[in-house]
Amino acid sequence: MKTIARRLILASPIFLLVFALALPVFTIDAHAQALISQPTMAALRAVPVSGITANAEAHVADYYGTGYGCPIWYAWNAADKRADDGGGVINPAGNAGAGRWNIQLQPSSPIHSCQYGVKIDSPIRSASVVTDNTVQLQRMINWAYTYGSNEVYLDAKKGFCIGHSKTLTPNEGEVFRGAGQQQTTGRNPGNTCLAFYGTSGPAILNQTPYPGFGTTQYESPKFYNFGIYVSINNASLTPTGCIQINSNAGGFTNDNASQQPVLHFVAENISCIMAYGHPGQTGIYCAKCADGRVTSPDIQFGQYGIVFDGSDNMEINGSCRISEPYSGMVRFLSEGGTAQFGNNDRIRGCQFLSFAPIKQAVDSFIYTTAISDSIEDVFFEGPPPPGGSLASQIHIAGGISHFIKNNYMSGGPYGGPAAPWLHVSANILSLTAINNNVPALQSYPIFSGNRYWYNSSVTSSWVHYGNGQAGDALWPANTMPLNQQMGVNAIVLYTPSTPGLVYDGAGISQSTHNNFFVLSNGSSSSGYLQWANGYPASMPWTGTGINVQLLAYQSKGPGAVTCQLMDNGSLVGSPITNRIQTGTVNKITYNFNQTISTNGGVRCWSGANGAYIGEVRVF
Repeated sequence: MKTIARRLILASPIFLLVFALALPVFTIDAHAQALISQPTMAALRAVPVSGITANAEAHVADYYGTGYGCPIWYAWNAADKRADDGGGVINPAGNAGAGRWNIQLQPSSPIHSCQYGVKIDSPIRSASVVTDNTVQLQRMINWAYTYGSNEVYLDAKKGFCIGHSKTLTPNEGEVFRGAGQQQTTGRNPGNTCLAFYGTSGPAILNQTPYPGFGTTQYESPKFYNFGIYVSINNASLTPTGCIQINSNAGGFTNDNASQQPVLHFVAENISCIMAYGHPGQTGIYCAKCADGRVTSPDIQFGQYGIVFDGSDNMEINGSCRISEPYSGMVRFLSEGGTAQFGNNDRIRGCQFLSFAPIKQAVDSFIYTTAISDSIEDVFFEGPPPPGGSLASQIHIAGGISHFIKNNYMSGGPYGGPAAPWLHVSANILSLTAINNNVPALQSYPIFSGNRYWYNSSVTSSWVHYGNGQAGDALWPANTMPLNQQMGVNAIVLYTPSTPGLVYDGAGISQSTHNNFFVLSNGSSSSGYLQWANGYPASMPWTGTGINVQLLAYQSKGPGAVTCQLMDNGSLVGSPITNRIQTGTVNKITYNFNQTISTNGGVRCWSGANGAYIGEVRVF
């Protein structure tokens, strides 16, 4: 090796010294040949092996010479016998022996799609791809995993996408990056998109290698800053979505013997545009994933937006938007022999912008059977699609613990009757719903599961308060709003199946929600509800200072509820009447301060406009 420096011959020796020190120093290999510089990849391949010396380097100005590519640098490896993969490894034309050009990257740099000749020529929202880049994309992905930094960069071109017709398969822990979510109009330069027009499967699929995977942790691929279009204008194609990580096909045994969780999945700033009204597509699906997140997604159409299947500690957050799917926005599902997987899934800060208006029946915006989850700061736009139906905004169909806070239920663009904002159809242990804005146009919650017992021996604990205009109406009797709870000595009297409940049948019925009784105009002798005969035995039915508190709801106009204590089957003391405000749940306290000698009780009846009677407590 020899080191030389360029110098200027100047009159002043001092100036000469200073100027010489400021100039760069060049290192020249005595054995290196001149740089081989070619305009295209085809031209580089045409250079014969006989014309290449040891330690040669090459430069390709642009893969195809179109001006849309990028410069690529290579070094000659005389011993390399690998197959030409179109980017990382290049074999000169006609060479049957050793010797390959090896791509040169800065340490830890990603491989770019332009370095593999990937063409960005499929117009946005076209019905097919112009160039099918499946082979070159997959070769680039595999080279990055085997020889590179395990990171690929998807280049961009204004108004066009990278087309492919087969599912791409990332490797363990591989990172995909782009220049940003592609706008649907394609007018923002530099944003990246894939255009997938395949006959089956998702655009990107990473499947864990089960069986034999149970003792090995698996790092998930990660995706940043690009968009995916999935057969959006070609109804003859049936792909299944944008990104799928794993599936439940390998099983979810409780000891992880079938497969360990897929760790640290990330999809950040990913847009996914699927076929309109397509019932078989999911934007982002992750099965048995753990400790991961989907941040700031923009998902449109298809069947579902995001599905976490048997996944733990997964979160949807950021400026999230899901719009016009066919069947639902988000699904949290538990899996396993005892539903062991599906813990601590979360969604926070999303907009749900209505359903595709094609007369379909929809279960809910959010459907969950997760063991535990939280739903916070979500905007729900809307009633059912025109001509269709919507069973509820949030459907809790299983699990143990659910937390719902600070969500906004909107009327949406279609108008018409609104769906119940919450549907609980399973026996769950813990449910908290607080500070959700539920306008009067929303229907009340539905509770079709057992509201009182998680199982045969454990009592459920449900809390709700501050839920807008209608969100706290018609809850089960053992779900006292938190800001209305009494002291530890308060005992719940009411449930629809309370053995000590007596009513005379005059205008009284259970509501369709099966958690409030509906009273018509009654009196102390007709149309009343009564808890008496010393039930339950733990009640402080005897002694002094017996008072009653109840929840009442009225929807027809100003109303009132009157209550009077009983002693040994007879009314005692004086009745007390409290007026109730229309359209909201009223907490009413009756301060009887009455002495009961034997078996106490309480009898209540409504005024002219009737009332719903819910929780009744004595203290």
